[in-house]
Amino acid sequence: ASSLGLDSDNNIHVAGTNSQNNLRHATSRTGSEEQVVNAAAGASVFVDRNNVVYVSFTYNGGLGLASYNTSWQVTQVGTTSDGYDAVAVDAASLIHIVYYDGTNRDLKYATNYSGTWTTMILDSTGDVGNYCDIAIDSNDRLHISYYDATNRQLKYATTAD
Repeated sequence: ASSLGLDSDNNIHVAGTNSQNNLRHATSRTGSEEQVVNAAAGASVFVDRNNVVYVSFTYNGGLGLASYNTSWQVTQVGTTSDGYDAVAVDAASLIHIVYYDGTNRDLKYATNYSGTWTTMILDSTGDVGNYCDIAIDSNDRLHISYYDATNRQLKYATTAD
């Protein structure tokens, strides 16, 4: 899987995994491609208003987050992930990730809102969470879409006003 984002200078950032399961990042900012981490799957890119690049991905069977400001920093965020994840950053530079826990078939959410990473289950009714995505509106409300495989439906969740 691959994903792309634009920074404030309209430079393109693409992240994805290659056939050797290595997370790669390419950007038009430098015209280069680089390897970020080995043993990865899936990728979701978000570039914040300060041009910091964030990539969520499956890493060592869990959820990983790579961020780039002047160099790559990789963090293990959650313990179970199955390659379906999405990352977004709000106006306060807080990170929000939704992801599919394939072991338990749940949609999960991770954030660094409290200063440390916390995770919670957003939906656990049936097999839910595949193909998830997240967006943050101008009021910093989260909007999450995901697939309910049990009922074969697209679902939507949002934070309260």
